[in-house]
Amino acid sequence: MLDFINEISESRIYRNADGLKGKSAEEIARIAFLTVMMLEVLRFHSKASAKSYAQKTLPFQSFKGMRTSATDLHNLLVALANQDEYENKIKTNYNINVPSLQFKRYLRDVDNGYKNTPMDRNFFLELERYFKISDSNLKDIRRHVMDWHRTSDSEKAVVVRKIKQLANAITIQNDLYQTFKTKVS
Repeated sequence: MLDFINEISESRIYRNADGLKGKSAEEIARIAFLTVMMLEVLRFHSKASAKSYAQKTLPFQSFKGMRTSATDLHNLLVALANQDEYENKIKTNYNINVPSLQFKRYLRDVDNGYKNTPMDRNFFLELERYFKISDSNLKDIRRHVMDWHRTSDSEKAVVVRKIKQLANAITIQNDLYQTFKTKVS
């Protein structure tokens, strides 16, 4: 019952295409990329929260059609993977793509508690390329996140602060950010 109440009260910014109105594919890709970085950090700080989010994202793994019951990450990926269907809402960039198979593998691994560092590192680099990420802050966050197990505690604190600052700067108050703020300090 408590999970149901939490589900109702969770902030979901991207329930439908209207939440994306006026955004560009580049902005959506930045938000999705930052969300994945938050998920990866959460994987080390609260495995249960990361697992839960991956589970909520996986049932709709076709990335076709935004759903009010899906996670914000799922709906962001749908918009990027099907830009032609949302071109009346977003500014498209058909050079930005979603590596669907790699995404599904990553989410299944998070759900199953399986960590394959080389595959995850490759996924993050591929995601950066597919999403055409050029923001130096996001690239720096990615470099630290993909080597989180080797990163010092002081560097981790700086990266977490950077994630929060960037999330606030691009006004990303999505469903995962709410959990990230409370579970990662």
